Amino acid sequence: MGRVSSTQDVARQRWAEGSMQLGDAILAEAQSSGRGRFGRTWLSPAGGLYATYIMPVDPLLSLRAGVAVARALRDLGVPAALKWPNDVLIRNKKVAGILIEAMDAAAFVGIGLNLTESPLETATHLAAEGAATDRQPLTERVGKNLFQNAAPSDVLAAYRTFCATLGQNVRILRTGNPPWEGTAEAIDGHGRLLVRTAEGLVTLASGECHHLRPGRSIDPSGVSG
Repeated sequence: MGRVSSTQDVARQRWAEGSMQLGDAILAEAQSSGRGRFGRTWLSPAGGLYATYIMPVDPLLSLRAGVAVARALRDLGVPAALKWPNDVLIRNKKVAGILIEAMDAAAFVGIGLNLTESPLETATHLAAEGAATDRQPLTERVGKNLFQNAAPSDVLAAYRTFCATLGQNVRILRTGNPPWEGTAEAIDGHGRLLVRTAEGLVTLASGECHHLRPGRSIDPSGVSG
C-alpha cells in the first residue's frame, strides 16, 4: 500500500470486516497517523518500513516481536539490540519501535523501522549502517521470524541474548505510579523485568524503560521515530 493513516488501523478494520485472517500482514510506504506506545505519535515519513502482522495472542508476543526484528537486522550484519520490552536499537540509538494491540482472538503487531532516514536526531536508520534497505524482503524476513512458532524457552533465550537493558541502570516510568530506579538484573519466564532498587528487587510487567547515564536527566518525549 502507499500512504495510510496507520497500518494498525487498516489491519483492525479489515479483521473486523472478515477480509484478513491470522498470518496476514499490511505493508505501507508511509503513515499519516502512526502511533507508538503510550498513545504517542510515531513519525512515519516515506522511506521507512511500516507493517502490521496479524498474529495469535501470545503472552510472550512483545518479546517475540522484538526478537524477530533484531534477528532480521542481525542477518543483515547490523548490531541490533533490544531495550526492554521491545525497542530496537543500533549502537544505543532507536531504529525501530513495536506496538501490539489485541482485538478478539488476534494480536496486531505494528512495526515501524527507519530505513533511509531518521525522523528524530536521537534515532538512526539502516542506510547509516550501510545495510540493505529493500522494504519487501526485510518485511518478509521479519514475518518469517515472527511466525516460526519458536518455543517460549527459545524466545526467552534469544531475547536475553539481544537485550541491552540487562546490567543497565534504568528508570522505569509507569502511568499513574512513581517511577522505579535501579539496576536491571534479569528477565523472568513471563518476560518481566527484574530491577534491583533501593527498596529491593521489583518485578515489572510493563512500563517505559530508560537507560540512565551519570548526569543525564530524563525528559520523556511525546514523539517517537
